Amino acid sequence: MAAAAVVVAPIDSLWAERARRAGALVLPPAPPSAIVALLAEADERDEDRSALGELAAERADAFVIAVRRALAPVTGEARLPPELSGAISAAPQRRVLLMSSNGSGMGHLTRLTAMARRADPRTDVHVLSLSSAVTAGAAHLPHVYVPSARDMGISPRRWDRVLERRLAKEVERLRPDVLVFDGTHPYPALVELARRRDAPRLVWSRRPMWRPGHGAEDLLLSRRFDLVIEPGELAATHDRGLTRGRGDALVVRPVLLLDPDEALPRPEARRELGVEGEGPTALVMLGAGRWYDAVTHQREVVDVLSQAVRDVQVLVARPRIAEGEPDLGAARAVSVQPLARVMAGIDLVVTAAGYNTFHETVAAGRPGAYAGVPAQRDDQPQRAGWAHDAGVGLDLGVGTPQAASRLREAARLLADEAAREAVEARCRDVWPGNGAADAMRAVEALADGADGGELVAATR
Repeated sequence: MAAAAVVVAPIDSLWAERARRAGALVLPPAPPSAIVALLAEADERDEDRSALGELAAERADAFVIAVRRALAPVTGEARLPPELSGAISAAPQRRVLLMSSNGSGMGHLTRLTAMARRADPRTDVHVLSLSSAVTAGAAHLPHVYVPSARDMGISPRRWDRVLERRLAKEVERLRPDVLVFDGTHPYPALVELARRRDAPRLVWSRRPMWRPGHGAEDLLLSRRFDLVIEPGELAATHDRGLTRGRGDALVVRPVLLLDPDEALPRPEARRELGVEGEGPTALVMLGAGRWYDAVTHQREVVDVLSQAVRDVQVLVARPRIAEGEPDLGAARAVSVQPLARVMAGIDLVVTAAGYNTFHETVAAGRPGAYAGVPAQRDDQPQRAGWAHDAGVGLDLGVGTPQAASRLREAARLLADEAAREAVEARCRDVWPGNGAADAMRAVEALADGADGGELVAATR
């Protein structure tokens, strides 16, 4: 007789989703008497008439596990199926709310999703995002979308009040132990939340590499947070921003969605991308176009690579958050997500030097040609310059007199297999590994009562 399990938990929780995938029946939280009734009803419908097991209340807020055990006819043993034993051995011990700002792309949301993927099975993770891409970027997590002021078409001051109400509502509904914010500007709603006596512990995932002189007022808000986590930056030696050398953050390795061993091998990646043959292949992704004319630059890149490199295949990645339709020229559009999964099928990545794509490219060991795009806070020109200096890619010199010659240099790199292999080897030399799990462990430690200052001090 096969064993079966019933899990009682919030039906939209990550923990409940994992239990469903493992084959359990998930029921909503209810008083023990109601749970017994639900289980009895389920048992009546079950042809094997398996016996009801015990109920164990794990937390005062109605998280309960109910295991319906199928009794072996002779020994009377009652066990969870092996595939369930790790995932549902205990009810969620902590709840974490991840909050991402809007930004000009998906970087903030992606870093938080990277952390969520590495959460302990007993951590119940939820997302509140201002990014319109949240339904795709965090589809596997329970999430709430709050449009930005720009998307709602209202003034920033009025929107601040909207966000304050929405955030307060979510905190009241979920009662998280920790709220993690990833963004460059902590909103007034977060500051107001920090003043409340019943507020969750607050974490700021504060990406470094700020443009010089930017963000002094925002940086003062660091003291409102119980812990500041700094996602690692490969280009740290070129960082000229105000966060450099502060010593107030827990610095982890670069935070990425996927580890290199999760990527497809080259043949499979090229098949998924629709690449034919073994000729050189370039992937062009120059951002969502909010900070410079990415459409025009993209067409220039496509034209130069297509004309200068024999048998080249040029692919253009369409960002989820974009303005205007791309002019593809001789290129072909691709929409594979996440792109890090198919990086092995690419010979040259031409991309804006934003945090996520830059680190994903180096982690995958792919040669990159980086556009140091002007951005609101992120010092992308310095990141692109570091790539050039470190030998992991080229700086396209966007907006400089060298831009045309740098693009021709990128075409030569794409055509030269030996030169690409040298860059790939250098990428492997500098890559320190993924820090997403380290960041999530720190958040969970904070939820379990650890002191933020002690977590920072322990890593110095």
